[in-house]
Amino acid sequence: MSKMNFEALARDLLLVRQYRVEVYTNKGGAKSNDWVIAFKGSPGNLCQFEELLFGNTEMSVTGGVLGLKIANENGQV
Repeated sequence: MSKMNFEALARDLLLVRQYRVEVYTNKGGAKSNDWVIAFKGSPGNLCQFEELLFGNTEMSVTGGVLGLKIANENGQV
C-alpha cells in the first residue's frame, strides 16, 4: 500500500467512519512474528495521527493583516 493510499484510508476510517485504527510494525526480521503497535487512534484520540491527518500543507491556513483607510475626496476620514 502506498503512503498516499494509507493516509486516505486512515483519514476515512478515523474521521468519516469513526473506527479505531491500530498500526503494527514488525520489529523482527522477515520471518519473525514480533509485531508491536506503532500507532493507535480513535475518533476521540487522534494524537498519534494528527500529523498524518492534518499535516497536509494544502490545508494549512496562512494568517495575514489588512489595513484599510476610508476617506472622502478631501482626505478627511
